[in-house]
Amino acid sequence: MDLPETSCDVLVVGNGAAGCLASTLLAKRGYDVCMVSRGTTSTSLSTSRTSLSGVSRRKEVTQLLRGLGAAYGLFGSHPGKGEGITSLGSVVRQDLSSPHDWLCTGPERTAVLGLKGNADLDPDLLCRMAGRCDSIGECRPYWADLGLPSSIDAGGGPTITRESRVAVEELAEAISEMDEEMVIIPPLFLGPRHDLALSILERSSGRFIREAATPLSNPGRRLQACLERGALDSGCRLLGDRQVIGSLAQGHELREVRIMSGLREGTIRFGALVLATGNIVSGGLQVGCDGPYDPVFGLATDTCSTGSLRSPALTTALSVGIRNREGRAVRKDGSVMQNVWVAGSACPGLSYPLGRGLGHVASSALTIAEMVRGYL
Repeated sequence: MDLPETSCDVLVVGNGAAGCLASTLLAKRGYDVCMVSRGTTSTSLSTSRTSLSGVSRRKEVTQLLRGLGAAYGLFGSHPGKGEGITSLGSVVRQDLSSPHDWLCTGPERTAVLGLKGNADLDPDLLCRMAGRCDSIGECRPYWADLGLPSSIDAGGGPTITRESRVAVEELAEAISEMDEEMVIIPPLFLGPRHDLALSILERSSGRFIREAATPLSNPGRRLQACLERGALDSGCRLLGDRQVIGSLAQGHELREVRIMSGLREGTIRFGALVLATGNIVSGGLQVGCDGPYDPVFGLATDTCSTGSLRSPALTTALSVGIRNREGRAVRKDGSVMQNVWVAGSACPGLSYPLGRGLGHVASSALTIAEMVRGYL
């Protein structure tokens, strides 16, 4: 049985940061927006930390992210240059902070608490690495075997869940025995109330509770959930587990795509298309014998280096994106698709490892949303 046919004003392919933000901005303007999602996004694998260095629309990006993050306890600080500390003891630049981010704020004595069975934080490794950074201060490693899961849903209501209350109580008992005034813990809590759970833990333990910037873990999942909720609350329709497998062009415009979910196929018709499919990291581009290529739409690729990694090959690969002319996608024959726009890390050079993270992606989504509105 085929999927039901769908139509919309704007189809957004990709539900990472660029896709969610573009969908939110367009849906708020009253357009019928569908967002197609497939697989794990790069956003959900990130540390969720945000740098605004070099971002062209800094003020608007700040307002957008702070507005969406308020319900999730994210990005509550005033914008300003800061340095966060990662789970490996290195320093990362960030401009928007959440209340329990671990920042380079002074020489406080700091305890780092590792939990047996939780791979997100190795206190021995972190303290050894942090000892090389003068701005972090003295760190002391601790271990505890509390039997806590690596992810705990703190809920989305006015209070935290029973499961998170139990975890807070067990953590508070262990932390209250430490002499240090600040304690770093693994990122355990998920959901809009994760920040409340950490605040209760602070009050119960009498210590400042902080989280290191940790990739491939709960901080990225929180950000992904926050941005998806923002799109849904704005009126966007999220079509999950949908893969675009083909498209139909009419002249220099695309009017429909063919999608697949499992063994079922269907069609989506639209007035405008936003490609927020990412680069080779998130699967928007694939790598063949001749290098990265667009596997679905027959679009040209281009390279725009904005940073340098130790591996020249990886730097080149991450610099590749869909060629566009003032935001509009370009075919291999050089013609411009009039109703197809490219956003986020699907653009050449817009890749986090090359120094272009969430701030740049949000700026791209703002610009593309304005262009789509001008077309419609």
